[in-house]
Amino acid sequence: MKILIVGDPNGRDDEGMKRVNSHLRSELIALGHHCTIDNGLSLKANWASWDKIVFTAGPTQNTLHKIAAMRIIHQRSEIILTGLMPSITAKRSFVLRRSVDRIVSENPQMLAIAKLNDVPVVQQAAATFSFQKFVRDRDRTKPKRAEGPLRVLHVGHLNEKRNVNELATLCRKLGYSITFLVSSTVKEELEERRRLEALGAEIISEYQEDLYEFYRKFDLYAFPVKRSDAAIAMPLSIIEALLSGLNVLTTDFGEVSANFGYSSCVHITNALDKVTAAQLEDLANRPVMKIEELRKYDTRQLAQIITGRP
Repeated sequence: MKILIVGDPNGRDDEGMKRVNSHLRSELIALGHHCTIDNGLSLKANWASWDKIVFTAGPTQNTLHKIAAMRIIHQRSEIILTGLMPSITAKRSFVLRRSVDRIVSENPQMLAIAKLNDVPVVQQAAATFSFQKFVRDRDRTKPKRAEGPLRVLHVGHLNEKRNVNELATLCRKLGYSITFLVSSTVKEELEERRRLEALGAEIISEYQEDLYEFYRKFDLYAFPVKRSDAAIAMPLSIIEALLSGLNVLTTDFGEVSANFGYSSCVHITNALDKVTAAQLEDLANRPVMKIEELRKYDTRQLAQIITGRP
């Protein structure tokens, strides 16, 4: 089967959407399929014949325009939409009704969009890891706690709308070190970097060959984002942190409560300024999440659904 993933094919996979696409491509190839990542605008992508075309990002209005154009060219292809970060409202759309064959998503907004437009839907989360490989190869024991204050990590774009300044302010108040791992390929806001460094934050932009081992250098993961347009609805970094053996402090963002509201490994609050050192010490020292609780985020499951396998 020939499958096109519509996304950015350039640069390293040190950004959420690129990691989703990279891991999905690897799993599809492992299942015996031919898979390419392309922005959907190249002659190579549009002259070729595809059995399936998968849009993972958005959808935005621009995504819908691209879907409409590709449907004209690829009339026999199945077009699949995962909608990891939707910015369109839940309303009826001619493009969705006539051009999208399936929606594969757990995002509530995407489920509402699917229902309004009579698009068949399969509920499945996106992910960036192989369950079997993790079980076989990875150390998931709790990382050894270093002497001294907690070491806190956040992974993601360096911009103001991710509320990183509030996180850095909290860590400075509690006397904790805070490290931001940012993309080496996505442009950062220099003024935001200066503000964070003034608060004592360490900012690392070098590509990490083994991201999970990098997470394990820290004691706690923090996700401070509040704006819905600033991250994927189920932030991949939270899943990666839990896989790596870190517990998580997070805002009540997107699908976090729906997926992890039950868990003692995840502390959810929008009042970051009210969080105490005692709460974070307790959170950091709790046992790690069991790997079975994260199995739904296995990329192999997403790949099998896209190819039509049970």
